[in-house]
Amino acid sequence: EIQSLDELSVLGSGRELQGRHFVTWERRGKNLLGFGSGRIGLLSHLGMTGKWVADAPSERPHQRLVLVFQDQQLPERVSLVDSRRFGRSEFISNEGLKTHPRIADLGIEPLGNDLNGRYLERKLERSRAPWKQKLLEQNVVAGLGNIALCEIGWRSRIHPHVPCSQLSSKEWDDLARCTQEHLRYVLKAEDGEEIAYLGEKNAENPFLCYGRQGEPCPNCNSAFQRVVLSGRPTFFCGSCQPLES
Repeated sequence: EIQSLDELSVLGSGRELQGRHFVTWERRGKNLLGFGSGRIGLLSHLGMTGKWVADAPSERPHQRLVLVFQDQQLPERVSLVDSRRFGRSEFISNEGLKTHPRIADLGIEPLGNDLNGRYLERKLERSRAPWKQKLLEQNVVAGLGNIALCEIGWRSRIHPHVPCSQLSSKEWDDLARCTQEHLRYVLKAEDGEEIAYLGEKNAENPFLCYGRQGEPCPNCNSAFQRVVLSGRPTFFCGSCQPLES
């Protein structure tokens, strides 16, 4: 059963999915793709605060879409909870899932074997824009957001303002390696029944750099700094990530 509770967050009709099942789920960047057993599937972008929650009580606020399952091996209800309503879900054809405008121009997946320093260097070495700004654009590597790139920069010891054209091959290698290190760390740290976003009640900051302005860097004990880059808050350690003049 499909319960669409918010017409602004959920597009299309899931009527053709009633009584059917999802054959498989895939992730592309920040999007979840659910392929239905019939003609229709589900594309879900979680935005900044969206999350799928198993067996959320019906009175829980901010539920935008609810999938009700009859398979006893699955949760009875899986709800899309999105407090700020930045996410979007859409019922579209299975064929259209991978050609949707949100998907068509995405770069490679960050945890796949295709991500390496040479790939990043080949794609970005001619750009004079800061490496962090370019990787936020999603067309080189899919799914890397602002928080992830702050963490990756700190792990790589590369200042966020360094232009792509000034990075060495070793630094591109470091960025690729630290991307996967960070993502595996987060997957382990956030393993549980429900992810807790920063800013939610009782949520702890699992990140090593992001949101820690003024706190000591674990590597060198210098205070983390905060700047704004491309309109996004950016955290770094000025000692570990020096900007060459």
